[in-house]
Amino acid sequence: MFNLIKLELHKLFRQPLFYVCNLIIILISIISYIINISLVNNDTVLDINYILINHLSSNNLLLINAIFIALYSTKDYNEDTLKNIYSRGYSKNKVYIAKFLIILIFIFISFIMLMSIEKWFFPMLVDYT
Repeated sequence: MFNLIKLELHKLFRQPLFYVCNLIIILISIISYIINISLVNNDTVLDINYILINHLSSNNLLLINAIFIALYSTKDYNEDTLKNIYSRGYSKNKVYIAKFLIILIFIFISFIMLMSIEKWFFPMLVDYT
């Protein structure tokens, strides 16, 4: 199982899909912050909960994650590499669990990137006190 997860992590970081999806997430968050800044008066400081809820409920982030999940999980079927994995003796359940864990890692990475962009690039919007 550990070898499957290691293989899937290697495939994840070697695919341009991972970087393109993360770049789109970064661009959407920057555009979202610019819109938030333009909508709010300069005297008002946005609460961290508002920003977090705004990003978690954003349909754009969910859409990009759904596109990534669909493309990443079906890539092995399109390239016929699953038969090589199955011929090594791994069960279908282990392969699916490894893919599921990698998808969770991608979602976690995209969430961390979103929060780090908020903290580093737009500190004036966040009141941590």
